[in-house]
Amino acid sequence: LTLRGRSDLDQLPGYVAAADPLLLLVALGVYYLSFPLRGYRWSILLRGSGERVTVRDATEILFVSWLVNCVVPAKLGDIYRAYLLRMNQLVSLGRTLGTVFIERIFDLFAIAILGLAAGFWSFRTGFDPYVQFVLVIGVVVVIALAVGMVLMRSFGRRVIGRMPVPQRIVELYERFEEGVFALPARQLPRLGFITGAVWACESFR
Repeated sequence: LTLRGRSDLDQLPGYVAAADPLLLLVALGVYYLSFPLRGYRWSILLRGSGERVTVRDATEILFVSWLVNCVVPAKLGDIYRAYLLRMNQLVSLGRTLGTVFIERIFDLFAIAILGLAAGFWSFRTGFDPYVQFVLVIGVVVVIALAVGMVLMRSFGRRVIGRMPVPQRIVELYERFEEGVFALPARQLPRLGFITGAVWACESFR
């Protein structure tokens, strides 16, 4: 397996050199188009939580956090994104983390829905048992996310308030929840459209 992996890696430069340069440029452009879209979406979420951040600033910070995500594990770039915004604009760290969290929830919904749609389209003539298992996982993920959001909204503060944690942690959670749920419902269709555009860029790329 190791030798085969090295062999495939050795062939990678040849694959890139043989690719259509125009398609590579278009893919590069489509990929980088997703960043201002993500920045626009994040600025809307921040505005809903009471923080005023321009699309340009949101995009710049998001781009830096993307680089961090490429070199450190566990998506720590998302936490770094909240930290950068906190250091540069003195916004609430808890609310900012809440907006990053809800942004990732939108992405997970989009990935699950796209995965289900692709599975049904690709295997419409008959489902392999393994594919059925993967699709069931996708459905479970969507349901679990929805239930988790409802539980957080209904019982989150009550539960954290009864736990033996410092008051500062309780206040941080309260700001976090404000960031998650501060967005007006009328903004949801716009955010859904932007999320669809972001993942359309990923798919076209």
